[in-house]
Amino acid sequence: MNCDAPCFWGIIPGKTRLDEARIFFSNLGFTPFEGKEPNTVDSFYTILIDSGSGYDSSVTLYSYNNLVENIVLTPDIPKQKEGSPRKWIAYSPETLIKQFGSPSNVEFAIDNGPNYVIAMIMYFEPSHLIALYSGYNMLPDRPNSPQLCPLTAPFDHVRLWMGANPTDPPSFETVSIEEATSLSMDQFTQLMLGDPQKACFVINGDVFP
Repeated sequence: MNCDAPCFWGIIPGKTRLDEARIFFSNLGFTPFEGKEPNTVDSFYTILIDSGSGYDSSVTLYSYNNLVENIVLTPDIPKQKEGSPRKWIAYSPETLIKQFGSPSNVEFAIDNGPNYVIAMIMYFEPSHLIALYSGYNMLPDRPNSPQLCPLTAPFDHVRLWMGANPTDPPSFETVSIEEATSLSMDQFTQLMLGDPQKACFVINGDVFP
């Protein structure tokens, strides 16, 4: 649905009551998982959406006093080959930038362990939106100075947080885009809005712990 961020299917953190969300998803035929977050007074309400690939996407609403405070969306993203079109374009970096403007900040994390994980996090502070993209063994041939192409990279996981003070936001040890690459925020934004096949940059592996 076309609603101002942060929102999902018309559910707006800080405005939509959980009872309203229950009715909305119940009318769509979803059966939720619902309960309390450990060590907090927050309630959670999770639905699974059949992605048609054998896996499910999930949406979790976190509420306090029956008011939805945060939404966490974890779409199922079919693994694609490097450089091939992705089927989850709605959550791709260029789509979010077109909708919400230049990110407030972009950060990277690299884990040089056995699976060699690369993560990219985009923050859209005015819209209270965070987008995390991560993948395993995407660039095993250049672990010290990998080239990352976010618009075509075969990421394994995507997660979006919507709402102020999100529940369990990314907690990686990260490096800012200015430190990790030769790009400014404006240059990154323009690159993401250009040719997907050329939207690539080299990450300086020496700046990561």
